[in-house]
Amino acid sequence: MRDTSRSTPAAVTVIMVVMLALAGCAAAPPSPSSLPPPGGTYAVVVGATSGDLRLVDTRSLTQVGAPIPLRGFPSAVTVSPDGRRAYVISPTSNSMQVVDLRTRATVGDPITVGLYPSAVALSPGGDRVYVADGESDDVRVFDAAGLRMIGEPIGTGDAPAGLAVSPDGARLYVTNQYQNDVRVIDTDALAPVGDPIAVGAGPAPIAVSPDGSRIYVANLNSDDISVIDTRTNLVVDKPIKVGRYPCALAISPDGARLFVADQVSSDVRAIDTRALRVLPPPAPAGIAPSEIVMNPQGMEAYAVNMYSNDLAVIDTQTMAVRRTTTDLGRGPRGVALVTIP
Repeated sequence: MRDTSRSTPAAVTVIMVVMLALAGCAAAPPSPSSLPPPGGTYAVVVGATSGDLRLVDTRSLTQVGAPIPLRGFPSAVTVSPDGRRAYVISPTSNSMQVVDLRTRATVGDPITVGLYPSAVALSPGGDRVYVADGESDDVRVFDAAGLRMIGEPIGTGDAPAGLAVSPDGARLYVTNQYQNDVRVIDTDALAPVGDPIAVGAGPAPIAVSPDGSRIYVANLNSDDISVIDTRTNLVVDKPIKVGRYPCALAISPDGARLFVADQVSSDVRAIDTRALRVLPPPAPAGIAPSEIVMNPQGMEAYAVNMYSNDLAVIDTQTMAVRRTTTDLGRGPRGVALVTIP
């Protein structure tokens, strides 16, 4: 009588094939790049030449997940107050793209803006997105939820290059690079108010103090910083000389320090905003820093370096620098910070 209590080699083979097939039908685990980032603070970096967005853990200085492909040459980024969305502009495609930072995916199609967008900013509540268009000489306002334009483009001066919103959201400040001035826009009326404010040569980056009392403007071609009193819209004292081609600004949460990234000097300098003077020493940031942001505690500043393709982390007390050891793509131009609970 045949012993049926044992499986024959052929039977074992059939069973194994069936088990493997069933295993293949099981749901594959999610890709690491599709998982939400773990809690922490991240630098959101856009690479102009590599055309992507990357998340860098500010504690370990390592990338999280795979790069997110973007259209054109992304050059600037800002993040919503709730940390869920990043808004990225690309001057070569005349567009703005929205990235969901939790799913690490783009949201919908790119949004058409004006010609050669140069700056992007959010209202304090995150309900509006402002885009400066360097070639069509205007600012466009978008509803952040529906991503539809509000009203008509707001005419500015020649080559709007920088945007900053007052802490109460009532005023939008715009630098005009070719007219060497700053314009003030009423965000309710969506119209300019007052006269242009003359500053240095080639104004581009602009920052507002946390209390809204002062505006700081970096003048690319005169290598200095203009300070404006927002109550009078008059320039305060003389321009503050900094390094060569100051292309980015970040201000500490208490407003006591202004940090300036000098692209040609390849350094970051700190300014005492009460004494209006530069504090030594400059921090050797990397090759061609192009943007800088502060962490919420004010203890560190983060500068992306366009030619060394890395991120400089600067101790704001000592101006000591440490950098990422991982590649940040090619030509990183924009950086923002996001904290994920």
